[in-house]
Amino acid sequence: DLSSFSFDKNRWNILRLAVKNNKVKIIINDKLIYEFQYEESNGQILGLEQVFKGSGSIDYIYIKDLNTNKEFVEHFNL
Repeated sequence: DLSSFSFDKNRWNILRLAVKNNKVKIIINDKLIYEFQYEESNGQILGLEQVFKGSGSIDYIYIKDLNTNKEFVEHFNL
């Protein structure tokens, strides 16, 4: 059942993916919609892919390493 992953497509939404201590939390608009644990790391992030069914937009991407506090920010300013 993926109904908790639904959101209002007519406004901007904030999707957060928080990973800490082998626990993953998926949060949309400050509402926890799914969480799970994993045993082994898959390694470093090598890239991101955004896929939309129909049209879609992304305003910004913000990634922060909670261990090193290194940040990656992309605002897609044209």
